[in-house]
Amino acid sequence: MILTTTEEIKKIEELSVNRYQLYKIRNLWKEFDQDGTGFIDFKKFWQFASRIALIFDVKPDDLLNVSNKKNFLKALHLPVYENKESSVFCYKFYDVVITLAKVSVILKYGARE
Repeated sequence: MILTTTEEIKKIEELSVNRYQLYKIRNLWKEFDQDGTGFIDFKKFWQFASRIALIFDVKPDDLLNVSNKKNFLKALHLPVYENKESSVFCYKFYDVVITLAKVSVILKYGARE
């Protein structure tokens, strides 16, 4: 039993985005997408990005620098969608999760050449 639990913990730690982080991301997304559309507009995403960075252990002081935050958002290379009803640009939950997983892998194991 102890061996099985140890193996499970090791697998969770090796995941690019572990279950705990995914759970936190999903719950945080719900705060910004209360209607469950799967999209949040770019203004809300700015706030979302600050809070999501904390989940990935980014120092709060680093988030206060607007330039750092803009560079982080540019580095994500997220596809942008237009909400046809409001003509507001938005981001999709699936794209954000996949991109965060990729970023996490790069941070954890380094970029492939």
